[in-house]
Amino acid sequence: MSMRAEVKTLWRFEDGWKGKGEGARLKGVSCEIKEGVTAVVGCSGAGKSSLLNVMVGFDKLDRGKVFCSEKCIGWVPQDGGLWRGMTVEGHVKAVLCQSGEVFCPGGAEDVVRVEKIGWDEVVRRWLVVFGLEGLEKRVVGRLSGGERARLSVVRALVMCSGVDGVGGTVVMDEPMVSVGRGDARRYWEVIRRWRVVTGGNVVFSTHFPELVIREADSIVCMDEGEVVFEGALEALYERPASERLGAFLGELNWFEVGEHEGVIGGVRPEQLMVEVAEDSGFGVVVGSERLGVIVETVVRLDHGAMKRLLHVGDVMKQGDRVEVNVMRRSRRTNRALDYCDDRK
Repeated sequence: MSMRAEVKTLWRFEDGWKGKGEGARLKGVSCEIKEGVTAVVGCSGAGKSSLLNVMVGFDKLDRGKVFCSEKCIGWVPQDGGLWRGMTVEGHVKAVLCQSGEVFCPGGAEDVVRVEKIGWDEVVRRWLVVFGLEGLEKRVVGRLSGGERARLSVVRALVMCSGVDGVGGTVVMDEPMVSVGRGDARRYWEVIRRWRVVTGGNVVFSTHFPELVIREADSIVCMDEGEVVFEGALEALYERPASERLGAFLGELNWFEVGEHEGVIGGVRPEQLMVEVAEDSGFGVVVGSERLGVIVETVVRLDHGAMKRLLHVGDVMKQGDRVEVNVMRRSRRTNRALDYCDDRK
């Protein structure tokens, strides 16, 4: 029987503090970042950037410890961190391996030898794939916000593009927020392919639950400088321990004990079906409206309380008595629905 390979820990925090008291940006953080794709989520000021800054060595803890086993780290800070006065192609050439095999998208093969096809061709392919062709000689100050964001991601990926079995980790602080969603999804496809070919890892922070659901394997949830959840994204999506934790991955219905027979805890909108009841049902519809492909229905329960339901299916008629049914499906299956794309 084959044994499953142990998942490597890339970073480990032990009681990490940045700042003091209630104003500290990190408050006793203890967590592990493992191989794969990890999303760091939380509202503005939650401590996401502070955590990533310490991870890449851009900042240091005031107290506590952080251990890093990763040797190659590509860094994408919020402001891009690009070098003033340097051209677009200069950013790529500055971090490109001078020899050997590297991952290079946009050609007939994903893996090329730099010395065989030349630096200029490697740079050209990367810039074409990320929509930066024609800007090779342009300096950073003459780029738009979206162009700078894309260049910062390209530089980080190129830095860790060596195909030597070691891989590397690209750490991105809210990457490509100024890039259109359709384009960003295409660039994320390149990042996925980079992972497959190089064996690399990704750590990224974001405010968008749909991006986390689509891309991440693990998640770290932060609130006011503290880590309030770390672990498999599947667990938080399907079985959140509380409504507050479940909300880190977007909207959900929360059922308390006794509200619905056999249902307790969090149920995602795409897992809930509301239909006209043939008998007593769950409650009576007060109002119902469509929000994209999801429907919001407010129901008055038999004891008089109001219950807001987010579900799939049809808009309900006011006065209808309805029943609710849960359709349990995995997060991977739910990616096909991808209802958040309708919010464009």
